[in-house]
Amino acid sequence: MNKPILILIMAVLAMTGCADRNEPLVNRGFERAAAQYECMYEATPYAMYPRTVNNSGETRLIGAEPLKTGANWTNGFYPGVLWQIYAHTEDPVWKARAEKVTRALECQKYQRHHHDIGFIMMSSFGKADLYSPSEYYKNVLICSADTQLERYSDTVGVIRSWDQWTSRDGSFTSHWPVIIDNLMNLDLLFTAWKLTGDEKYLRPALSHADRTMKNHMREDGSAFHLVSYDPETGEVDARMTSQGKADSSAWSRGQAWAVYGFTMCCRFTGEKKYLDTAVKAADFFIGHENLPEDSVPYWDFDAEGAPDEPRDASAAAVAASALLELKDYVDDAAKSQRYREAAVKMLTSLCSPQYMAEEGENNYFLLKHSVASVPHNSSVDKPETYADYYFLEALLRLKEDIER
Repeated sequence: MNKPILILIMAVLAMTGCADRNEPLVNRGFERAAAQYECMYEATPYAMYPRTVNNSGETRLIGAEPLKTGANWTNGFYPGVLWQIYAHTEDPVWKARAEKVTRALECQKYQRHHHDIGFIMMSSFGKADLYSPSEYYKNVLICSADTQLERYSDTVGVIRSWDQWTSRDGSFTSHWPVIIDNLMNLDLLFTAWKLTGDEKYLRPALSHADRTMKNHMREDGSAFHLVSYDPETGEVDARMTSQGKADSSAWSRGQAWAVYGFTMCCRFTGEKKYLDTAVKAADFFIGHENLPEDSVPYWDFDAEGAPDEPRDASAAAVAASALLELKDYVDDAAKSQRYREAAVKMLTSLCSPQYMAEEGENNYFLLKHSVASVPHNSSVDKPETYADYYFLEALLRLKEDIER
């Protein structure tokens, strides 16, 4: 056999071997997800959406209707989980379930009380249109984007997160707070732009991304959680935190949002500045000296009580999903491979008994050990639907990578 052909065969076998090692990881995650969410679906009343587990041990359910607080920012993740189980299994039963719980969320297209309409609608209707395209889903997304634009100001150049926010010590009140999480909501505006070609969606998205890049991101690639703007001038009047350890620290899920959000901006625009920012944020995350050996971070990278600090499986899930997309945008093959390996390591940990619930346990949620907010004592060391959602999204991205 001539040498070039032999080399080619060996390369294919090597790639196949790599795929074989990761396919069981994907299958294990989805098999457990299907078992858990089969029970979750049967146990959950119509138009109610599981979020986490209360301290009493009961599943915390959120209604479909818009609320004035951000308490129901997680509504879309439950239908998103069902859509992703359908995407993996191609079982029409899961599609029917996903459609049913997605349609009940249509009222959220008029969510004007906070910025998370993007999270809610893209994880539900966005996934619906991805896996079962229809004009109905597209029209709901466009209407939702129109609602989202109402929170944008040309003067400030960003979408307001909450109507008002007061620091934990009560010393400062912001009237135009913007959190790093808000970067994720740009997905809805970019999607509406792609669906319509109307730049009224694109311009605010780019402005918000640019101002977030300038004002949230530190030189080392870490992110401030919250930036406060003066609504009259658009000037920054504070850089602080709400859910992190300190204003100067790097809240781990916020860091994951930064990696994911700027990667998403790169996907829609192809702009190198967003790619470079995503790379710096990713390198900070996976290269941090306080990242545990299993790559599931503590709730804050600057938490001082390690190894006894709470872990945040949701941060690892978000980061893993982001890294598996980011790896396709970088030109450096070694860096691309590093991102893939980092993501696989996170997913391997999340698939282990340490983090993935046994069948029938954990109130039917898939992952254990997530954190909503340590400073607010909110859902500390609890399951969260968004952790399950991004975990399954990461597994689907790994599956797609294997099948290429």
